[in-house]
Amino acid sequence: MKTKKIILSAFTILAFAFYIVYQRLGWGSSVIVTPGTGGQNPSSTTQNPNTRSFRDGVYNGISADAFYGRVEVVATISGGRIVDVTFLDHPKDARTSQEISARAMPILQTEAIAIQKASVDIVSGATETSLAFRESLASALVKAKI
Repeated sequence: MKTKKIILSAFTILAFAFYIVYQRLGWGSSVIVTPGTGGQNPSSTTQNPNTRSFRDGVYNGISADAFYGRVEVVATISGGRIVDVTFLDHPKDARTSQEISARAMPILQTEAIAIQKASVDIVSGATETSLAFRESLASALVKAKI
């Protein structure tokens, strides 16, 4: 009876450890992003150039938690459109975080500018950074909203 309890406890601990590793490494994320499409038909992302969605200016987003660091962006609006998204902060403490951020940041920036909103696709392997980017950019765009 005691052996069964030990085996069951060990199995439970191993299953929980695997789940934590699975979640942290983003193995469950398999989205492949084509920059600038937002997961949509590229023709559907084209907007009327005369449409003004935002007030011109520079708007800071909140500092959002990306688990391995924080993400904070600044959105630059000109002519009522997002023309630039700059990272003020991103996960960079560990070498792996630096590599992931270096790969994900240009994709996130390009897509946000292309689709003119914060709901960019999740970059495969950079789930937490992508979600934090969305949150930070969304808060900046709320400030810029007409």
